[in-house]
Amino acid sequence: MKTISIQGNMRADMGKSATKALRREDGIPCVLYGGEEEVHFSVVGRDVRDLVYTSDFMVAELTIDGKMHRSIVKDIQFHPVNEHILHIDFMELVDGRAVTAARNQVHFNVVAVCDSQTWQFQPGSLSDAQLGALVERKAEGRPLGEKRPSNL
Repeated sequence: MKTISIQGNMRADMGKSATKALRREDGIPCVLYGGEEEVHFSVVGRDVRDLVYTSDFMVAELTIDGKMHRSIVKDIQFHPVNEHILHIDFMELVDGRAVTAARNQVHFNVVAVCDSQTWQFQPGSLSDAQLGALVERKAEGRPLGEKRPSNL
C-alpha cells in the first residue's frame, strides 16, 4: 500500500472568519477522527494534491505539530463551482481496530427518456450494473429505449 507524508498545523480558531482566511492562504481545514479525540488541523493545498487526485488507495502519514498519525481519507468536500478542496476528513488507523474502506454508491434513478439524446435523473438509487447499461447504450449511439434491460 502506498504512503504519503503530509505536514499539518493545529488549528486554534475554527470559526467562519478564521476558516475563510485559511482558505485564502491556500490552506485546507481538516479533522482527524478515530483516535482518542478529534484533532482539528490544517494542511497546505499543494501537499494533499497527490493524495486526492489519484486512483490509488493511499495511507496518509500526518505529522501534526510534531506528532505522527497514520490515517486514510474519510471524506473530501469540494466547492460546487470552482472545485477547490474545502475540507478533508481523515480516519486514524489504530492498531487492533478494524477500518472498512467502502466505495460510494452512485445515486440516480431514471425518470424519463425523451429521445436518444436526453436523460433526466432524480435522486434515488441506480445500481452499478443498471448505470453501466445506460452509459454503454449511450456510448454506442443507440437509442436508450431500444432493448432496454428489463430491470430498469
